[in-house]
Amino acid sequence: MSSMNGARSTPIALVGLMGCGKSAVGQRVADLLEWDFHDTDTLIEEAAGQSVVEIFATAGEGTFRAHERRLVSRLDRFPRTVLALGGGMFVGEANVTGIRAASFTVWLRAAPAVLLGRMGDDPGRVRPLLQVADPLARLAELLEQRAPWYGRAHATVAVDELTVDAAAAAVVAAARGAGRCE
Repeated sequence: MSSMNGARSTPIALVGLMGCGKSAVGQRVADLLEWDFHDTDTLIEEAAGQSVVEIFATAGEGTFRAHERRLVSRLDRFPRTVLALGGGMFVGEANVTGIRAASFTVWLRAAPAVLLGRMGDDPGRVRPLLQVADPLARLAELLEQRAPWYGRAHATVAVDELTVDAAAAAVVAAARGAGRCE
């Protein structure tokens, strides 16, 4: 979209590891802007007729990632929308390029220990990738793998010590500063 009005109607896509606050911050950003909010995991669950946990258990991670790729190709259908992207969605050249082209991307960056603390006592119960003996080590590994991709977001907000409201305000400021919302 080349016009300023077109740029302002593109979605804001929040990227980052599980537990960084994409859903909570995203909903607050949407409230502040009076935009819609969608969590891509929920969109995938609705399309698949299964929960993310069920997709991973019955069809595997590859099938889940295929659902994510299909959703990337449809991001232009979400103007004036804040999207909380699944943690692995902003990974890989095709996905990153497609998402950056269709939206204003913001990495909500947090340390693995902060992320784990936010997820509670049993993160593996609802986080298939954390069904391991050492979830903290797994989060550190995921951060190391994904940071080069996440670092390609249009903006980064360090959320380790921010409240949801402060993180949302920082996202809105970044989007406004880039001319991506009114």
